[in-house]
Amino acid sequence: MPVVGGNVSLYNEGPDGPIYPTPVVAMVGELPDPRQVAGVGFGAEGDAIALLGPFAPALAGSELAKQRGELAMGLPQPDVAAVAAACAKVRAAVRAGLVSSAHDVSDGGLACAVAESAIAAGRGCRVDLQPLRDRGCSPEEALFGEGGGGFLLSGDLATLESLGAVPLGEVGGTTIELAAGDRSLVVGLATAAGAWRSLAELLA
Repeated sequence: MPVVGGNVSLYNEGPDGPIYPTPVVAMVGELPDPRQVAGVGFGAEGDAIALLGPFAPALAGSELAKQRGELAMGLPQPDVAAVAAACAKVRAAVRAGLVSSAHDVSDGGLACAVAESAIAAGRGCRVDLQPLRDRGCSPEEALFGEGGGGFLLSGDLATLESLGAVPLGEVGGTTIELAAGDRSLVVGLATAAGAWRSLAELLA
């Protein structure tokens, strides 16, 4: 895969002071069939929502830790081979038309990925993160923890399970409902979309 550019900002400053170290790599890949693309927006009403990959959410280095002023040394070490295998599986599933949507879990964790997929689709959802709690995650880690190799998918439940994805909920309604054991969050889709778009306008 060609690398067409890169930049590593380690000591730069902006009007508000120093920026966080930010390595950026620009890459180009081949899309065999542009008609066969799964966007980030959830699929149809009633579609299943599932998590695929070796995602092990942690708060170290996360956006939540940054907002709290708790950034410190140390980051989770991903299993590179497992992450690469998950990427290959998602790529193959998209090209085969097996999933309605695919979104990586990145800054903000699963809670943000779920909200972004719901906003992009214009559809609400109901998601229960108990499977992550069962792995030993705290409610905050399940909702806002970050780590490599996590993909949020939507589509037919049986198909997603055949890919090895863990079911989390379904698409539908006008609210974004997130449960993480004894913690839960419900926000109107319009409210979430308004907040997301207002932030984008501030950063523009």
